[in-house]
Amino acid sequence: MPYAYEYLIWFLPFMAVDFMAMGTNGCIRSEGNPHLAMKIAVTGALINIVLDPVFLFVFHMGVKGVAIATVIARIYTAGSVIWHFTLSKNHYLKLKRKNLMPMWEIVKPMLAIGASPFTMNLATTVITVFMNRSLLMYGNNVALGALGAIQSIFIMVETPLRGLMMAGQPIIGYNFGAKIYKRVKSTLKVSYLYSLIISLTGFAIVNIWSRSLVSLFSKGDQQLIEVGYSGLRIYMLMIPMVGLHMMSVMYFQATGKPKQAIFLNLLRKVIIYMPVLIFLPKVYGLKGVWATVPISDLFSAIVAIGFIYYELKSTSKKHPDSLKSL
Repeated sequence: MPYAYEYLIWFLPFMAVDFMAMGTNGCIRSEGNPHLAMKIAVTGALINIVLDPVFLFVFHMGVKGVAIATVIARIYTAGSVIWHFTLSKNHYLKLKRKNLMPMWEIVKPMLAIGASPFTMNLATTVITVFMNRSLLMYGNNVALGALGAIQSIFIMVETPLRGLMMAGQPIIGYNFGAKIYKRVKSTLKVSYLYSLIISLTGFAIVNIWSRSLVSLFSKGDQQLIEVGYSGLRIYMLMIPMVGLHMMSVMYFQATGKPKQAIFLNLLRKVIIYMPVLIFLPKVYGLKGVWATVPISDLFSAIVAIGFIYYELKSTSKKHPDSLKSL
């Protein structure tokens, strides 16, 4: 807790810069310049990586130094984006002071589309609290420590899936708005295909080297390795379905249908997850806690694919010449 407090004391005053760095970088990608967006993001990450050990081991600043390194990296990212939209000659959009006043007709659809990832992140925070309590109830502190390792490994697989979402969303959104529905459908198919390739690769790596992966986070603690090994194999059992669910949510976000996107996010993170987390561990103990995740991933993905099937069938009926039926 003291470490978290010290980090936040230095990081929180610069949250606006962090939001600007994340949000405006997406604007560069949306104007058709993904390479520059990636270059700025990667450079910011590298600055953070380089400065962390400098502040930790050279200046002995501890957690405060890590926070300052993150702030410097975010300032670089935000500054680079602002420079691109104001002074660069390679932009399509120009940042002007007169356009900085919020306009409700623009803010309203932004809030609607942003509501889906917001609810997902909020739900993730809430279920993490309940997951931690369940691990302490049916396991112990070792199980809680194993969760940190498992979630870190899960994020390694989930991150490229999120990148795929970010890449596909503007393409689907643009072509849906232009009523080029064949390209919408083909982009969605490609997104599904690559999400399966990524997730199946991650699934294979986890199952082959699960013990070795967990040991990277254990410092030789054999009990943590054994608990993490068992938990990881259960936790990641339905990771291929996660990609399908994420691409389905991406489609509804891109086509301006936030209600469906919000529902699908809540379905996976709350509606299915919470009842299973409450009742399954009572029967299967700690394994039941781990199994909550793949069960939620499986059934939410099935529902999401059903939503997509219905949506594409409906679109094909409205535009028979632009999109063939499934």
